[in-house]
Amino acid sequence: MSAPEHPHETVRTVTAPPQPPDWARISALPEFTTLVGRRRRYTTVAVALSMGSLALLVLAMAFAGGVMATTLTGGVSVGIVLAVAEFATLVITGAGWMRLAERDLLPLEAAAVTAAGSIGDVR
Repeated sequence: MSAPEHPHETVRTVTAPPQPPDWARISALPEFTTLVGRRRRYTTVAVALSMGSLALLVLAMAFAGGVMATTLTGGVSVGIVLAVAEFATLVITGAGWMRLAERDLLPLEAAAVTAAGSIGDVR
């Protein structure tokens, strides 16, 4: 390759575009199906828990106003305790996701990428 004749010219090398990954074969890999299955199981349970507790809180506020207004101690009502419990539920499911991702999903992802690498370009 020679240097350009003029300073504003550049020399370019043309390469073939990468081939798209074979997603049908990748999705059939055991490592990939295990990764997707574990992620789906956790998200299904976490969403059901979070949405279920939120639905119960909303229903309690709508139909059990007297119970929700009951003072427990020092001006703290049942409604406030249940609302704080809703936030706790979200924090617990989020922390559980972080733990699952670090402990189980990241190693499964690495195994799936390694297995898919034997099929072809996955990035």
